[in-house]
Amino acid sequence: MKNDRCKNYNEPTKYVFGFWDGFDPKTGESTSGYLYNCKSQTCPIRLEEIRVAARDDKEREAIRLKHKARGIDMRALDEARKCNEFNIRDIANHVGISAPLYCDYRECRKEIPQETYDKMKFLLGEG
Repeated sequence: MKNDRCKNYNEPTKYVFGFWDGFDPKTGESTSGYLYNCKSQTCPIRLEEIRVAARDDKEREAIRLKHKARGIDMRALDEARKCNEFNIRDIANHVGISAPLYCDYRECRKEIPQETYDKMKFLLGEG
């Protein structure tokens, strides 16, 4: 976890940007801590984060291009979902997928199968 690595790393540009709390699953005791980030261009933790983000952006763009070639427009589909007053869980359940998977499709983290896209379009009156 990035935060565990940042917690003890001495970086002058490090700052707290949030906090977390919860319960330790092993002991049941309350636990909490801070979330850290930095603006360093030399911090190895930050550089890895930048590399991963760049890789993820490239993968998403490749999926967007595949979708475009197949005539799939996830933004338009999501707008239709909102106009029809479906929440994410509703539409996911109607087409037989999980809400997190719907979000992966919507955010182009995964390529959507044509059959699933067609089901969503039909459900929303778009197809």
